[in-house]
Amino acid sequence: MYGFPADFDPSVFVGHRLESVLFAEHVIWLRFSEDLAIRIEGTVRLQESPADEGVLERPVSAPEAKESRLVGAVGRVVDAAELSRPDELRLQLSGKYTITLTDDSPMYECLLIALGDREIVV
Repeated sequence: MYGFPADFDPSVFVGHRLESVLFAEHVIWLRFSEDLAIRIEGTVRLQESPADEGVLERPVSAPEAKESRLVGAVGRVVDAAELSRPDELRLQLSGKYTITLTDDSPMYECLLIALGDREIVV
């Protein structure tokens, strides 16, 4: 809805380990080490290798964890992070995993990024 703020530094995720992926109705949570988390209510794409086109996942209803490829990224460390567009965050994880988060709704918030006690709504 809002896009990422102009002063958002995606490198805050570099070096942090993806510790868990949590699924709920209409929401997917990515929890990283040291109190970093992303609540996803928009589109997320996971690529398991650079040649992989990726799988789109949307937290429309409670997805079953066994059907999500995001679970395979748990335990991986963020090697690089970038805003590939003003509305898109790309996290490159060890093992050639890439998670792309997109703010793709003009009417609703798609992401909430928790950086300790600071929250960024996208």
